[in-house]
Amino acid sequence: MLKHTELKSSKYYQFLIFEKAVKLFLNKEHLTSKGKKKILEYYNDMKDVNRNSTARKNMEIDKY
Repeated sequence: MLKHTELKSSKYYQFLIFEKAVKLFLNKEHLTSKGKKKILEYYNDMKDVNRNSTARKNMEIDKY
């Protein structure tokens, strides 16, 4: 299991998506066509986090 880190930006959402992709690899699901499709979806989701205002609305911003 991956350890979650305390990130306060869009990097946190990218980390969560990356974690899902790593789990696919660990379970060898990336070897199936369905798994490959999921990897591509995760890749696109990671790119969209920076452009998606919905993800930014859920962020807590503090002085750090």
